[in-house]
Amino acid sequence: MNMTKSKILKVFFLFFAVLFAAGVWYSPFLFKGYYPDAVNDQLVLAKNLQKTGKYSMYNDKGVLLSSDEVALSGEMSTIGNRLTAGLYSKILSYMGQLDINDFMVVSVIINSLTLLVLVFLVYYFFGTKIALIFSFIYTLLPANWRNVYALGNYEFALLFLSLFFLFFLLGKDKRYGYVHFIFSGLFLSFAVLAKEAFLITLPVIFIYIAFKKKYKMLIFTFAPVIIVMSIFYLPNFFRGDNIYKGLILKGHSEQKEEKFDFSLAGHLYPDYYTFRFDRENFLEQYKNVKKGDEGFIKSLMVKKAADNVGADSLDLSERFVVSSYLFVVHVARFFSLEDIGGVFIFLLGLLGFVYLKRHDLFLRNLLAWWIGGSIILFSYAALVGRNHLMDFGFAIGLFVSMGIVYLLEIFSRHFNWGEKNKLWMSVFAVLIFGYGLLTIDHVVWGRAYDSDILRIHTYADITKQKNIKEGEVIATSIRSDESITFNLLTDKSLIIFRPETMEKIISRGKTEEVFDYFGIKHILGYSDDLSEKIAKNSGASIIATSNIKIIRPETSSGKSFLMNLVK
Repeated sequence: MNMTKSKILKVFFLFFAVLFAAGVWYSPFLFKGYYPDAVNDQLVLAKNLQKTGKYSMYNDKGVLLSSDEVALSGEMSTIGNRLTAGLYSKILSYMGQLDINDFMVVSVIINSLTLLVLVFLVYYFFGTKIALIFSFIYTLLPANWRNVYALGNYEFALLFLSLFFLFFLLGKDKRYGYVHFIFSGLFLSFAVLAKEAFLITLPVIFIYIAFKKKYKMLIFTFAPVIIVMSIFYLPNFFRGDNIYKGLILKGHSEQKEEKFDFSLAGHLYPDYYTFRFDRENFLEQYKNVKKGDEGFIKSLMVKKAADNVGADSLDLSERFVVSSYLFVVHVARFFSLEDIGGVFIFLLGLLGFVYLKRHDLFLRNLLAWWIGGSIILFSYAALVGRNHLMDFGFAIGLFVSMGIVYLLEIFSRHFNWGEKNKLWMSVFAVLIFGYGLLTIDHVVWGRAYDSDILRIHTYADITKQKNIKEGEVIATSIRSDESITFNLLTDKSLIIFRPETMEKIISRGKTEEVFDYFGIKHILGYSDDLSEKIAKNSGASIIATSNIKIIRPETSSGKSFLMNLVK
């Protein structure tokens, strides 16, 4: 009976830890009253998929369409991560249309489920104490917390990845573990389909298992991966319905550019008009950057972006320099204050890496191989510079938690602590480390809420009040990621024209011609002077200029007090 009560109490504490995490993750939104970031493409694709049955956002002229227009003229999108969009579309089917606030709640719930799986996994292998510490650290790691707010990005992928680790590690010591490996392979496939960045994980884990000569594990894990990817991923990839095909299977540059979704071409070109109709002039300016006028590293990074869209190519030596630079950037993030919590947290993780060897050498080496192999492939194979620390949230959280436990054991032996003192010192140490992370998180969220996203919300509120008919397009100067947010908020069609592009069009006397081609009837977000010039030359109406009063949600004094307690 006592043993049963003890288990129930442990389970209660674990569930409470996950609920605590959900509350912590939701707190910035609760206190500030709004979401600080731009949303990802998958939420707009999910909305359109649910309403029209089409995986589409743009037409063949590069206009980001309203859902009604998607039904009429939307082109099949080449953006990956289709499973994320598909699952969100199912949520929309059951729950109806959601606003960004609702998506925020959904993200917190999904990430909490991920943590629940990981906490159970850590509890199963290492016990209650380490599971509770892991939950606390995982919750407060800056990269993990910020990732909860990357709506439409990693939510489902990390849930599937956690289930992969659960079944994979549960099966490794079981007599009939092949059943576990089959499920682990399925969930690994789903993680890749939900977030294609995890494609990198496949060869890394495959090589590690093969190197360990665990052939039964290898076959039963990767047979489902091969089947799922062959049915649901590779056909679209080779048909050209995937944005990454051009990166991997490089063809003739001009031909490749014509098939690219602008979401990738936008890494080099400022807007769609420049990409399609003013490419040569832009590439002339690009040559100056390429020569190194703005610095050697920047010239190579811009050339890398050009290589991705077929406008240029890196030779072997340039590729090595860019890859090495990216590798250093990825490694440096493990010491970053605002990504990982600083050097001290990294050192705790290093201590945990040593300590984990005593408990599970296979898991320790698997996680280390996963992180190291992925970073090498991100840098030298994929030439990816974006932050991927959130990919390794489980491994980092476990290493840091193990490091805290190891440090406490060292002090306990040195000072001869009894069991009671050891318990209280453990609680004290975890709270101190947690408070340290929380102060860093406070800085991170301060920067996040310095963003200009409320301008987009204000633009959206003004646009909703206007009588904009279906089929009419808005020309805007906002960023590409902000345009996705604007479309989700308003469900209106729009296309980006940078201010300098508009100035060129006006100076060439092509304003009416260009506006007629794209169906532009309204403009948004340009300066007062430029807005007047555009309206005069095109007859388009001005929804709002950049000189508007930003509407900010009111924050109560009580909430402000609580937010400022941690400094």
